[in-house]
Amino acid sequence: MDKITGNISPIDQISGNITYGVGTGETTSTYEGKYDILPLAFEKTVLLTKNKRLTENLIIEEIPYYETTNLSGGTTVYIAGRV
Repeated sequence: MDKITGNISPIDQISGNITYGVGTGETTSTYEGKYDILPLAFEKTVLLTKNKRLTENLIIEEIPYYETTNLSGGTTVYIAGRV
C-alpha cells in the first residue's frame, strides 16, 4: 500500500512524505540521471524516473533556434538542431 502524508497550502506548495511499499520492505530509490534536458530534433530523450525519487527540479532548456544567411541571399533557420 502506498501512503502520502503532508500538507497542501494555498500558495502552490505541497510538502510532506511519500512512502512506497509500506510493510513490504520496498523503498524508493533516488533518480541518478540528468536533471537538465536539451530537446533536439529527431532525438528522443527518455529519463528513467519511473518509481524514483527526484532530488532536484527537472529543467527543460528552450528549443535551440539559429539563423544564418545563405548563398542565395536568404536566411536558413535551424530549429531544434545542431549547427
